[in-house]
Amino acid sequence: MDIASIDGSAYVQGDATVENAAGLPDRRIILHDDTPVYRFIDAAGFDNTAIHRIRVARPVRFSCETVLKYKPTGEILLKPTSLTDLLLSLEEKELKNYRLVLDTEDRELLSETIQQLLYLDIDMEVMLMKEEREVRRMDLFIWSFRELESILTAAGERIRHCPGVASAEEHREKIMHVLSDMEATLKTMHMREIKVAVMALKKSGKSAVVNCLLGEEYTPASLETPTFTTCIYRRSKSKLISIRYGDRETFFDSPGEVKKYMMDLFKKMHRGEKGAFAAGDMEIDYVPSNDCLCNYTVIDTPGPDLAGTDHREIAYTWIREADVILFIIDYSKYLTSAEEEFLGEIKRVFEEYGKFYSLIVVVNKLDMMYMSDEKKSALRFTDFLRAKLKELGYRGFVVFGVSALQYLYSMQVTRISGCENLQTKDGKKFRENLNQSLVRYQGRDEMTTLSFLDTQIRNLRWFHGRKNATLRDLKETSGFKKLMKYINHVAMEKAHFEFFNHKMNVVEQKLADIRNNYLLPFIARCAAEGSDLDEKKNEIGRLSAEAAAAAGEIAFSEGDAGRIMRDLDLARKSLVMSLTMHIDTLVHQLEKILATLSGEKLNEFIKNGGFSPEDELSGTVDKKTIEKLYVPVLGKHAEEMNRKIAEKGNIFAGVVRAMQERVEGHSGFLRTDHRLGAPSVFSGLPASFCRVDFSPIILRLGPTCIQSLVRERLARKRGFVGWLLLIVTLGAVNTRTGRLKFNDIKLKKAILILKKELEQSAHAQVDALHEILFAHFTQHISVLKLEIAASIDSFTTDVETVCRHLTVDADVLQEEIAAKTALLKEMQNSLEQFSAVWDKIKNNEDLPAETQEE
Repeated sequence: MDIASIDGSAYVQGDATVENAAGLPDRRIILHDDTPVYRFIDAAGFDNTAIHRIRVARPVRFSCETVLKYKPTGEILLKPTSLTDLLLSLEEKELKNYRLVLDTEDRELLSETIQQLLYLDIDMEVMLMKEEREVRRMDLFIWSFRELESILTAAGERIRHCPGVASAEEHREKIMHVLSDMEATLKTMHMREIKVAVMALKKSGKSAVVNCLLGEEYTPASLETPTFTTCIYRRSKSKLISIRYGDRETFFDSPGEVKKYMMDLFKKMHRGEKGAFAAGDMEIDYVPSNDCLCNYTVIDTPGPDLAGTDHREIAYTWIREADVILFIIDYSKYLTSAEEEFLGEIKRVFEEYGKFYSLIVVVNKLDMMYMSDEKKSALRFTDFLRAKLKELGYRGFVVFGVSALQYLYSMQVTRISGCENLQTKDGKKFRENLNQSLVRYQGRDEMTTLSFLDTQIRNLRWFHGRKNATLRDLKETSGFKKLMKYINHVAMEKAHFEFFNHKMNVVEQKLADIRNNYLLPFIARCAAEGSDLDEKKNEIGRLSAEAAAAAGEIAFSEGDAGRIMRDLDLARKSLVMSLTMHIDTLVHQLEKILATLSGEKLNEFIKNGGFSPEDELSGTVDKKTIEKLYVPVLGKHAEEMNRKIAEKGNIFAGVVRAMQERVEGHSGFLRTDHRLGAPSVFSGLPASFCRVDFSPIILRLGPTCIQSLVRERLARKRGFVGWLLLIVTLGAVNTRTGRLKFNDIKLKKAILILKKELEQSAHAQVDALHEILFAHFTQHISVLKLEIAASIDSFTTDVETVCRHLTVDADVLQEEIAAKTALLKEMQNSLEQFSAVWDKIKNNEDLPAETQEE
């Protein structure tokens, strides 16, 4: 870059030895002393052509580490110590790819560097190092916005259609709310409403500046009707143009209709007509055109010098709230006393809120300098004005010179029917087309625009030396594009930082909150619930077997019946012994009777066939005797068994209670209401168990039995026959007397046989008695066993039924947990994808090369 470093004071002092300034307009000049730029221009003696081409700046020394970077790669090209060092290393064609970074908090140094580069017509990025980090982060965010938005949208769709159950809907709604909230925050970060407030004293061309920002002529510009109220222009979301003022909203088809409506309203306000004034601001929804240089909210504030109003306070309010403040100054009036006073007053507000960096001073109506007797140099006036503002105590601001009307008419002219061909890039063709348009619209309203542009084209030729200027040249020399670029810089890379970082923190907090306070705890809880549920299902699966096993130990024991039988056998033995004694007594009685019978009685007994009734022999074991043997045994065992049954009943009740508690515990865990029924109580043996209707046991020896015995066992003395009889009966017959007598041996055998018959009869009766006892015992024991078994079976069946229900409920709950886990995992996976991109933004990782080049 061609740089000339000269001593400005030599020109101011008129030193004859100083190099002639004739060749300087084609070079970029750095004054190596502290001579103000406007003074140098005043003293250098440039003619009216050269003075428009001059590019001169004061020296700037970088008192901090400063680096020149190549934006596409991030490579550090240079670490200059001064503005001169920097300029010597720059290549004109690479200016758009440069970024100068100052590692300082000194915004005065930053604004001074930017201003001097503007004076030199060098368009490159300049920022503080911390701002560069923010810019990179914002660039990363903007580049990644669609990906982040896509992740959230896809996550929402997956979660919305993720299979689930009713209990998971709460999680689904919570997650969808968080996703929607995060998406809204991202959109706010991406499409945040940037507010640009435009302030000026009246008749400074403020309306033209506002219209240039909007890209269409919405607001009226008139010498008669100033802006009476704050007009807030917001980009229309509905693509409809409207005005909301007071309690009324009016819709329009074009910006021209809006302009006419506002003009009529302002005239009514100017005349003080009743009903023209309404409470509150006027809000206008505008639709930006293709020529619109911003998508911001533009606030057109009323002038503070408007009589009878409190518009200074309105200006102070917007200084606090706006991201960028444009203060418009009329070139033809320089800096008036009223403007100095107003700027002096609002300086306090700027200082209070630390917003000098967002102030842009705009010198408007530069097109009027061609008709001024002053030196026709926008650069000179800009530097002069900046010096005056510094005297007022302003710091960290930048001054731009523009012709808003030149830019506005350059935008509008091609929309005039038949003037579309003015967009040609051929200067000569443009001149011809413009002349034709001037002839076509002579005497019509469009002539104002065409005539103004015709004048500016001529000024470019005769004052700037541009012989074949085009519409594009008019836009460029209006200075408005440079102003808009700097507005974007302040809005997006300075005023936006605080908001962006705040929203970054909001998103970061949302991520941390949803991850740490919601997702991870709930996923852990679901995992724990799933683990607990598996354990519960295993416990429920074992519950029936455990209930059956516990109940089986309570079941009736056959050993109890065996002990009763053994004791009854002992009673039987006692009864048999008693019967044996009775039989022995009867046999002894019979022996006595037989021993006392005479032969005549025996013969009579043999002849007649029996004893007299009193001679019959019998014995009886009565009912009471039997009861004494058996009832105590039954009573003892009934008492013992009832005690054991009561103990079993208590144990069983304990098992039931324990099982009920476990069932209720499982039911509570599964959030259901299953309970075990109360089984019937063990009743034990009834009193009738000890009441048996015993029959007496009768032992009887009848005469017939004895007659037979005698006939077989007696003999008579009769000669040879008697002798034989004697031999046969072994002396049983007394042959001397001829009397009949018993054969002792035979008699004993006969009595033994008789005794056995009595014993068999007694045993048969005892057997019959025991059959009755066994039937009685078996019946009661069977009833008891059935009752106990029925209670146990009812209990185990109830447990099995409840366990089946609990298992079904557990399966349902398991599905719910799986559904909730799936939702939460889906959200977690989505957040991991989101965080992977977000961390790149947060950690300021490099942009892809193709994005940086863009």
